[in-house]
Amino acid sequence: AIFSHEPTDARQLFWMRTTRPLPVDPNLHRAVAAYYSDHSLLTTALLPYGICFPSPRLNILASLDHSMWFHSPFRADEWMLYECESPRACGGRALSFGRLYKQDGTLAVSTAQEGVIRVKSDGTVEVGDTEVTEVPEPER
Repeated sequence: AIFSHEPTDARQLFWMRTTRPLPVDPNLHRAVAAYYSDHSLLTTALLPYGICFPSPRLNILASLDHSMWFHSPFRADEWMLYECESPRACGGRALSFGRLYKQDGTLAVSTAQEGVIRVKSDGTVEVGDTEVTEVPEPER
């Protein structure tokens, strides 16, 4: 299906840049990096469950917090590699980390995001590392 894939490790790599040159304003480049960083960071936690974003299987995907650390000057209109990984997803919550590298390999930005993820149920509820089958109510 278009909204799912084979389960994989919770790790993604993306090359990103703006389609047009930007002015030489470092704050504008940081703002663009903030936009970049929210692109696929939280959705990385969905990969081990075979769910893509967007997906009709998702009920809720919401950020609880998102932090960024700027380590060195960069230009958002030059190619940058965004490495995303999610070491933990359970209990309907996920934690993801990202690193944005310049073309020369210099780490420019680090990111972290925690979010709420709720998957629609069809008799089975995915809760992070476990799968819980709903128990039917007893007949009366």
